[in-house]
Amino acid sequence: LEAASDSVSRSHAGRTIVCVLDISYSMDDRATMHGDEEGAAGLSLLDIVKHATRTVIDTLEPHDRLGVVVYSCSASVLYPIQNMTVQNKAAAWNSVRALSTTGQTNLWDGLLSALELCNTASVAHANILLLTDGQPNIGPPRGHVPSLRQYLEKHPDRSVEISTFGFGYNMASRLLHDLAAEGGGCYSFIPDSSFVGTCFVNAVANILATALSSSTLVLESLDGSSLYADFNGLACTPTETGITLRLPAMPYGQPKTILAVLTPPKGALTPPSSARVRAYLKYGNNKRTAAVESRYCGPGSDGERFLLEQRARLQTVKLIRLSEARIHKNEGSADVLNQNEGSADALASVQQSVEIMLEEVEGSVATGQRSSAFTALLEDVKGQITQAYSRMDWHRRWGRHYLPSLARAHAIQQCTNFKDPGLQAYAGAKFCSVRDFSEAIFLKLPPPTPSLRPFLPVDDLQ
Repeated sequence: LEAASDSVSRSHAGRTIVCVLDISYSMDDRATMHGDEEGAAGLSLLDIVKHATRTVIDTLEPHDRLGVVVYSCSASVLYPIQNMTVQNKAAAWNSVRALSTTGQTNLWDGLLSALELCNTASVAHANILLLTDGQPNIGPPRGHVPSLRQYLEKHPDRSVEISTFGFGYNMASRLLHDLAAEGGGCYSFIPDSSFVGTCFVNAVANILATALSSSTLVLESLDGSSLYADFNGLACTPTETGITLRLPAMPYGQPKTILAVLTPPKGALTPPSSARVRAYLKYGNNKRTAAVESRYCGPGSDGERFLLEQRARLQTVKLIRLSEARIHKNEGSADVLNQNEGSADALASVQQSVEIMLEEVEGSVATGQRSSAFTALLEDVKGQITQAYSRMDWHRRWGRHYLPSLARAHAIQQCTNFKDPGLQAYAGAKFCSVRDFSEAIFLKLPPPTPSLRPFLPVDDLQ
């Protein structure tokens, strides 16, 4: 699927963004950066979150709107949804700049307040950006993800996309990933202050370059064949004649590829390539439809190489999902000795799985026939994915937070940073135009102001 655009300019329809900021006491922890592993510069995590929010504020234009919700023990609206005129940008930033930490971490109240704010402001569609450093210590009885699912099911007319941003190394990354998946957005891992620019410049560019905020792909079999597409990493619902998939936001000029397995009826004499499938897109609160191209990409077809490359993308997503589940299962053991031994065994098993998948994927497409996107995906697997699983201390430090973010980005085919080679294949021309503009603004921003007392590391005193 692709929302075509003749324009590659940064002009865009007005968007509404609500930033949800964690201001609990843990946000006073020192923020690290490359070359400053102890946080000697005096920046707190809240300082970095403020800087990230300022990036969002300054990138928006007068026809865009922004609101800010903050939460600790409970949530409150710091800044109501307003158009981002020059005056309102200054007012929004002054509100954020004056923030200080307090209380515990009631993430759910922050998210719920943002959802309700969008409703009271009569917003047609909103992007909610949730910024936090840690693990909620106050939550709804049924859990965060089930509560969010219940809310969205009760309010099907409210169009929102929820993306999450985790700061530091002590956060509930699985929760942030799952909230983003339920909310149709992306989860980003920000290990230190050097990642603020790459994450938020790309996040805002994805929002502003959006053609369709929310849509549903409908696949219907016209000859009784069965359809299966649960492996795309998207919400998939069976129907009487096929399946529906809830799609992520579709930026202009950036194709979204959905794979579906088609099985002819038992006893059918016609080959799968002759199966008849109707595909169409429902959007605009399901009031509008558009025809979608579907094509057979089985063995011997012209699309076979394309199929193998897309299959490799989804294999990578699945590999990370299963590997993380395997390692976390062992780390959940109450017996520390068995936990360490089990984790080592699990990691060795994961390393073997990575090697097997890599060998299979590399052998599926001949070197001279590979697309640049496929080659970049292999770089992800051979590089950061392999490195994250190479040592348990690396996985516990950063791999367990980073890998779900990479998997989610590949699943929804979205470029979320400048760093991962495989994600750059999802950067369309209009997205790049908006991103370049946003990056230029970020580079002109003054650096964040430290709120903590700087210190000289012990090694420098010797």
